[in-house]
Amino acid sequence: MLANFKGVVLLLLVFPPLLLRGRWGAVGILLMFALLGYVRMYSVVGLGDGRRSREGWYIVGIYDWGRGVVLYERRGDGWVKLRGEDAVVLFGDRPAFPMDEVAVRGAWRGDTLRVEEAVFRRGVRWFYDKVSTLLISRTLSEDQYNFALSVLTGVRTMDWEIKRAFYETGTGHILAISGLHVGILFLFLYLLLRFLMPGRWAGVVAVAAVWAYAYAVGFLPSVVRATIMLSFFAVGSLTSRPVKPFNALALAAMFSLLFRPLWLFSPSFWLSYSAVAGLFTVRGKLGALIGAHLYSLPFALRYFGKVALLYVPLNLIIIPLMTLFMLAQLLAFVVPYPFTYSAALLYEAIEKVVVSAASLSLPPLRLNVGWEGVILYLLAVSLAILCLRRRSSL
Repeated sequence: MLANFKGVVLLLLVFPPLLLRGRWGAVGILLMFALLGYVRMYSVVGLGDGRRSREGWYIVGIYDWGRGVVLYERRGDGWVKLRGEDAVVLFGDRPAFPMDEVAVRGAWRGDTLRVEEAVFRRGVRWFYDKVSTLLISRTLSEDQYNFALSVLTGVRTMDWEIKRAFYETGTGHILAISGLHVGILFLFLYLLLRFLMPGRWAGVVAVAAVWAYAYAVGFLPSVVRATIMLSFFAVGSLTSRPVKPFNALALAAMFSLLFRPLWLFSPSFWLSYSAVAGLFTVRGKLGALIGAHLYSLPFALRYFGKVALLYVPLNLIIIPLMTLFMLAQLLAFVVPYPFTYSAALLYEAIEKVVVSAASLSLPPLRLNVGWEGVILYLLAVSLAILCLRRRSSL
């Protein structure tokens, strides 16, 4: 925990001056360090020795692989709030993976909570059932149905072999609901609403619908980030005031951490924000996609210790295909023919590309990177981009 804390301090010292300018820079630095203190509070106060051999139901905030904070304990008919303490959380013999707050039944063994049963948050059940029912008549194969259900609701029921191919090729992120999915949904709703109302109000209504979607899927870190940023841009458009992308990104991070402080230690939080920072830093459509992967690469190595060799080039193919697939699948809800067939064709293309890449059996790039390495890498990449910009402007 201490190593993570030092790493976060170093990152917060570097990023605010780079991302924010003027008065927003000063406010941003103050708020970020206030949030850091808020997060640190979770790990400096403890539950005491009474937990060492206890069993029962708990609510645990799981923020990293095998690490969590115990927040509540079930006593009698209700939940009692505890002073959180950093703990090792195991699902059987496997380390817990990042999933925010989860209700678990387990037993303490020293500083380790071994989970016997867990209740995962799945968002709004009605939303899942409705989307599932629609997809049955709007997809042409079981694989396409499972894939669409995963990217729209976050519930993964895909065949393990296909799922493994996505993870091994570094494209597994498209199976989880992310800012990319939220952006595509917003674009679809905005274009649809433009036929019914003025463009500015269409953006506001589309953002309200996206907030409802974020609630339905359980307020995931990247979904909250994208929704907050879209809200800033929609309000800016409504009031005719331009919004600086990096300011919107930094403010989204602040509000997200006020909502869920433990996200500061979540891999999905850093991967999401670094990718968007790369999108905003590098110019041009293709350059922005490359920038997103360049900036998220060190965080992937930091948390997972490996990255697929085809990570960047394969994502440059998959992300545009994924964008077209989601648009076609959403249109199929409104106009089944011909968009159901278009979505099926695009899914087949995605699956073929990913499975073909996985069949190459290329070994991943393995490299253990500390926080200092992450910072040095980001500084070097940012400096190189700045030099290229100045040279091109001469």
